[in-house]
Amino acid sequence: MLTADADYIFVGGGLTGCATAGRLYQSNPSLKIIIIEVGPDASDNPNVAPAMGSFLLTASDLDWQYPSLPDTPTNSRVHINNAGKALGGGRTINYAGWSRGDVADYNEWGAIVGDSRWSYAGLLPFFKKSETYFDKNANPEQHGFDGPIHVISVSASDPNRLYGLRQPLLDAWTELGVRFNSDPAGSTAGISEYTECWRDGHRQPAYQTYGIGGITILTDTRVDRVVFSKDKGGEPVASGVQLSDGRIITVRKEVVISAGTFRTPQILMLSGIGSATALSYLKIPLVYDAPDVGQNLFDHFAHFQLWKVRRPEEGLAMGTPKWNTLAYSKGIPCDWAVNEEVPSHLLPGSMESDSLAQKTRRCHVESTVIYAPTGIPGIPMNGNFIASSVMLNLPTSRGSVTLASASSSDQEIEQRIRATGVSHKHAGGTAAMDKVVMPDLKVIGVGGLRIVDASVLPVPIGGHTQATLYALAEQAAEIIQADA
Repeated sequence: MLTADADYIFVGGGLTGCATAGRLYQSNPSLKIIIIEVGPDASDNPNVAPAMGSFLLTASDLDWQYPSLPDTPTNSRVHINNAGKALGGGRTINYAGWSRGDVADYNEWGAIVGDSRWSYAGLLPFFKKSETYFDKNANPEQHGFDGPIHVISVSASDPNRLYGLRQPLLDAWTELGVRFNSDPAGSTAGISEYTECWRDGHRQPAYQTYGIGGITILTDTRVDRVVFSKDKGGEPVASGVQLSDGRIITVRKEVVISAGTFRTPQILMLSGIGSATALSYLKIPLVYDAPDVGQNLFDHFAHFQLWKVRRPEEGLAMGTPKWNTLAYSKGIPCDWAVNEEVPSHLLPGSMESDSLAQKTRRCHVESTVIYAPTGIPGIPMNGNFIASSVMLNLPTSRGSVTLASASSSDQEIEQRIRATGVSHKHAGGTAAMDKVVMPDLKVIGVGGLRIVDASVLPVPIGGHTQATLYALAEQAAEIIQADA
């Protein structure tokens, strides 16, 4: 029978929850740690482990599929915000692209919160700690070589993984003036080889790589709210969590919420931490008035385009019988990632402040060409189609999470983006550092409660988010250990 007592309770068994908890346990195996995950352990699902399996899990029963309200700028469409509903979290349904943002992205984060731990230099030791980088000759000041997450490039993954469009695309981008960037760590600008994090053809969820074997894992278990008591000064302190069946699990040290960008603000508000006005309307007892909870929502926005292969008999796209080597399935069918800044004269109406204006000197977009019709539903995988993706790295628009119980003109391109652009599953910001949590990740206004997930990011970060989140989790573990 489970003893209703723990040193640390983690609400959410995704990337950050498992990684942070795993590091804490490694530092002190005598700790009693409980991870509570609302979704199942889906490790026996045949689509969880294969490198390409995540594409089959989006919009499945392992995806929360949160609908937005009709969004006016995108033709009043309702957008589906994908989020993992399983042990492993977003890593279960999202792909394994691995990249950092630019130095300036993290330095803005550190400057906003007034803490150099969240600058690029401050996070660099934790980027290195989390990875085993494939190129042993890479710069050791930038890369780690014995971390839990194995990072591999397309060409290094298998000598037979030689896609037919690899050299033509490199030549085309180079002809356009895009410089070759052999290692984008810290400086993403240019064309770089696509890197992924998988090992032996399988993805690496944090619950497998971070050593949580001695931690109690509760799956298919929902936390309704954080429970608070009062300290000697009368201030609220997290004392445990209440489950959906009414059980309360108490905690000796801290509750750590790691439920993700969408569920973390929900749990905070259900626990009485949020806008006093909104909570009063819903008759939720107020613990601390925190109007910024659920605000500052941002995401990487993507525009996919479909291209028909002129000579499909050459076997350039997935689905052709010529793709008869298993090497072609060892990762997404893609060779290059191109990161570019957008000239400032093209963005005068988008810059809202001096801080944001600095982004004109950073990489706003990532472009990839994928040798399959990904991101566009209803297109057959028959070797006739490839897709391109343009992802907005540094959006200036913000949203919120609330409780509810051929050649085209610029105008035509804009209309197309408004009609078809989608989320790239990289949402963050809804419990932003310096607004909802302090730089040590403690929730402002209460004790015994921290947040460790993408919701604490105060600003968007260029690049795919998981490398940043692993560094966040690694640093969080050290901060928590130091406090203990």
